[in-house]
Amino acid sequence: MSGEAARRETAGGSHGATAALRRQLAATLDMAAQVIDATIRERALRPGDGKRLIDALKQSPWFDGLASRALMAVEAELPHAERDGRKDLFQRVMVHPLESLLDSGAIDRRYLSNYFAFFRHLLGDDRDELQIECEAVADEISPTAPEPDWKTFYQHPRIQGVYFKVLGRIARSFARFDLRRQWFIDLMSYDPATEAVSAHVYIPSREHEPLPPFDGQHFRLLFHALFAPARNPTPEQRAIIEERLGMTPEQAFGRFLGALDDN
Repeated sequence: MSGEAARRETAGGSHGATAALRRQLAATLDMAAQVIDATIRERALRPGDGKRLIDALKQSPWFDGLASRALMAVEAELPHAERDGRKDLFQRVMVHPLESLLDSGAIDRRYLSNYFAFFRHLLGDDRDELQIECEAVADEISPTAPEPDWKTFYQHPRIQGVYFKVLGRIARSFARFDLRRQWFIDLMSYDPATEAVSAHVYIPSREHEPLPPFDGQHFRLLFHALFAPARNPTPEQRAIIEERLGMTPEQAFGRFLGALDDN
């Protein structure tokens, strides 16, 4: 794995440890499949053979090695997981305008996973580049502290640039406002009943509670809060918008905000 690929993989903090464990689990399942296939070729399986095969795997030296590799993988991720404040700085930037809605319960925090999926869909690989830019700003502000000074971080011109660049992408993506609005509501309403443990293995979510439907009122609350700084930007913000987007705030956001106000 290249240094850049490793940086991107660990950018999600504790998500890196989860990915490492899933890789090891996938390796375990692959090995178990090989053993079972070999046994099937040799003789027909009888009731109880599956448990005996798994027990044999757990008692083998190979399983001890697997456990050791999994532990090493998790320990390698711990320095990133311990810096919880930097778990995903890009996500922090895009959640910051919603904090009052989340704290009050007007927007359920359980919607956030779908909210973050929206940015992955919207930005593609650019999302990783924006995360790297956020990390660079955090390192500049507080190179050794577990967390940057958040007020300084959010007000930093480069972080404001990341924020307004994303708002510009959102506004452009809503060119067909009503269709995109419904698509976003459907995305935010998605409530998975299963969790993926590998590429092809899914298990029921533990302690799953139904997610309330995301409706038009939620949509208005979320996007009015997210775009509030774009309505009346300060002179400094206006300059950042014009530099990052190559147009005035009115050109970048006016059409979207007009449609938002009409809904």
